[in-house]
Amino acid sequence: MKSIPLANLRRAALLFALGFSLPAILSAQVAITGATTLTTDSADTIHEGYTFQNTVVALQTFSTATESYALTGMADQVFIRRSSGGTNNAHVWYQTSSNAGPRIAPHADTLQEVLLDNNFARGVHNLFGNAGSSYANIERVDFVSTGGFTATSGFAIPVFDFGVNPQHESFKIALVTGIDGSGNPTGYSSLASTVAFTATNLYSHTTFSIHRYSAGNDTTDDYAIFNGPNQGPGCVVFTLDDFDVEPGTTSTGIRFLVTM
Repeated sequence: MKSIPLANLRRAALLFALGFSLPAILSAQVAITGATTLTTDSADTIHEGYTFQNTVVALQTFSTATESYALTGMADQVFIRRSSGGTNNAHVWYQTSSNAGPRIAPHADTLQEVLLDNNFARGVHNLFGNAGSSYANIERVDFVSTGGFTATSGFAIPVFDFGVNPQHESFKIALVTGIDGSGNPTGYSSLASTVAFTATNLYSHTTFSIHRYSAGNDTTDDYAIFNGPNQGPGCVVFTLDDFDVEPGTTSTGIRFLVTM
């Protein structure tokens, strides 16, 4: 893949990598068609009885058919809201080096750690998949940037979904435009929605494993493993027009909601 000079790229203010993973309807679904990454590696470790190779494949730049972007920031906090019913499950997918083999990414001890991650080798799975006793009860996820950020004309948010190429799931998203003294959101942009979308996977993981956990956001010890082939992350990009906000708007984060 050809590398694009950062000086020629527009800015992506925040990255939110979801695996599944909001009043205006999204006017267009713009798919990411290419990306550059930086890979780092650490010594293997053992968790849950499996080898984790501690490799990070981090997004650096990405492009659509008409624009190119450089990643300039990440959320540093995430808050997960669950309903009072359903099951307190969580699902994390890990790319593997072979069928049911070593996990390529580092092990995550919490679901928040995965949601705040920038690694194409792991992610959350079926974040809002709340149908059935084996799934979960997550209704909303708020990503927060402690220092806030000011949207510019080149502002963009890439949202990644783990799925069978090129099929990906729907979700809703809004910018948080105000918080109170306790850190609770008090204002939002217009709600952007996307139906199930088509985007070619940037990576096709020949093998992967999904770990299911039953202790809420604690992902230290799974109770079920599912091994599968040929899924990966696809992505759509949101810009200021999708949220009906003007350049110069200050935001403190992003809210994701289950599709209604």
